[in-house]
Amino acid sequence: MNDKAIRFEPRINLDTISDGRGAIFNWVPEHKIVEFNFMFYNKGIKRGNHYHPHFDEYMILTSGEGLSVSGKDKHTIYMSKGICIYVPKGVSHVFHAITDCSAVSFLTKLWDESDPPIIHEELLK
Repeated sequence: MNDKAIRFEPRINLDTISDGRGAIFNWVPEHKIVEFNFMFYNKGIKRGNHYHPHFDEYMILTSGEGLSVSGKDKHTIYMSKGICIYVPKGVSHVFHAITDCSAVSFLTKLWDESDPPIIHEELLK
């Protein structure tokens, strides 16, 4: 079992870059996604300090900059727009917003069907 969050890299279709219209990046998760959430973080705020006993989570930052901290060793991943992470179930994690941020979180089990969906565990004060 993975004991920390990891950066989840996208596939890149080079044809979408060379045609001059921009770029398309896609992520193909190993686990089935059943719910997604759009989240906002205010600058300087920490959200998380918990783990999910029933589901894995993927999170992609859609704006801003922040720091993901996870696991017993407090593994850190700097995140900015377009960076995606994968957090296995049971891995403690917290997100610290360096600037105002928004993100989309993808879950492998419905939040409302998870009892409990989170268990608090303080990684960062």
